[in-house]
Amino acid sequence: ILADNVLKPGAPLYIWHLMHGPYTTPTAISVREFLLQSEDWMVMGFYDEKADAVKTPPPTLNRVAFESDAFRKRSMFDAVAPSKSDWWAFSNRFVEGLVR
Repeated sequence: ILADNVLKPGAPLYIWHLMHGPYTTPTAISVREFLLQSEDWMVMGFYDEKADAVKTPPPTLNRVAFESDAFRKRSMFDAVAPSKSDWWAFSNRFVEGLVR
């Protein structure tokens, strides 16, 4: 399974699923975001049918997912799109949320 735009606008529950679910060799690849010319991630893992089911994510990760969804909606539907500095600040909060 492979996903793009995992850092921007963020997919924390997808990352959790790969790291704690029935996947082997989860790998993140840093790529340049086309429009923003900034870092983004592609993340992949290989399904292992013999592995245990995914564990429940911690509540703090659900908050990071909520913030990611809200920022995604803002970038798609608001009259004024987030600036590069908004994306930078969001990405830093996203990574900090994953670490917690």
